[in-house]
Amino acid sequence: VYRGPIQLGAGSSLVGHGVVVINLEQPGAIVSMTNGSLKNLSVQGGDEGISAHGAIHLENIHFSGHRQMALRMEDATAEIKGIHISATIPGSSGIALTRSTIHLIDATFQGALFRAVDLRESEGTISQLKAIGCRTGISSINSNVDISSAVFEGGSGPAIFVAQGQVTLRHIDVTGHEYGISVARGARVSIDGFSSKNAQQAAISVLESSGAIQNAKIDNAGAMGAIALLASTVSIDRVQINQSAALGLFVRHGSVDVHDLTVDGVRGEAGPNGESSQGDAIHIRDAKARIDVLIVKNADGSGLFAGAGANVQLG
Repeated sequence: VYRGPIQLGAGSSLVGHGVVVINLEQPGAIVSMTNGSLKNLSVQGGDEGISAHGAIHLENIHFSGHRQMALRMEDATAEIKGIHISATIPGSSGIALTRSTIHLIDATFQGALFRAVDLRESEGTISQLKAIGCRTGISSINSNVDISSAVFEGGSGPAIFVAQGQVTLRHIDVTGHEYGISVARGARVSIDGFSSKNAQQAAISVLESSGAIQNAKIDNAGAMGAIALLASTVSIDRVQINQSAALGLFVRHGSVDVHDLTVDGVRGEAGPNGESSQGDAIHIRDAKARIDVLIVKNADGSGLFAGAGANVQLG
C-alpha cells in the first residue's frame, strides 16, 4: 500500500505490478496528473481519486472509498479502458468531465453513485459500460457523445439524461430507473437498439428536443407510459411496447412521425399530468402526427386518441 497524495510529473507513467494500492485518508485528490498514464492500480479514499488534465491514458484502474469523485477531468483528452468504480460512500460520483474528450471502453460502476458519468461541454465515445445501482448512469449536458453497448440497472433517477448537445445511443439496455432515457432543453438524440423494463415513469421522455427512436422494445413502463414526447419533433420506427401503464405513446405539442409501432397491452391508470387515462395506445393533444403502421392489442382505452388541437394523418 502506497500513501497519497501523489503528484505525477508531466508526461510520466505509473504502472502497478500485482495488487498495487494507493490510499489517502485525508481530504484532496489521491493522484494529480497532467499528460500521463496509469495502469494496474487500486485507488482508495480521498475526496477525489484522480484529478487529471491534458492527454491521459488509464487502464485497469479500480476506484473505491472516494468521498466526492473517483475521476475528475478538465480540459483533458482521455483514453480509458478497463476501470471499475465502487461507491462505498453513498452520493459520491464516478467520472466528471468538463471541456474534455473521452474514449471510454469496458467500465463498471457499482453502488449508490449519484452519477456514474457526468459530461459537460465535452465529447467522445463510451462503450461496454455497466452501471448497477447508480442513481443516474450517464448525464450529458451540452456535449456530443456516442454511447453503445451499455447496461443500466436499479437506479432511482434517469439511466441516461441528455440536455442540449447531441447524443447517439446504440444497444442500450435499462432495467428499472425513473426514466430509461430523458432528453431535454434542445438536445438532439438518435436511439437505435434500446430495451427498457420496469421504468418507474417513462422508458423514453423527450422535452423540447428532437430525435429518432428505432429498434426499441419497452416492457412494463410506469405512470407516464412508454414514450412521452412534449413539445418535441421525433420519429419512431420498429418500436414494440408491451404492458404499459396509463399510456403507450403520449404526444403533446410538437410533432411525431410513426413509421412502425406495435402496442400490446396498456393499463388504464393516471396519465402524466394527473388526468384520467383509460389506457390509450397513442394519446395525442395539440400536436401533429403522421402514422404509417400501427398495431394495437389489449389496450384498456383507445387505440388512437386525438384530442383538442391534434392533427393526425394516417397511412
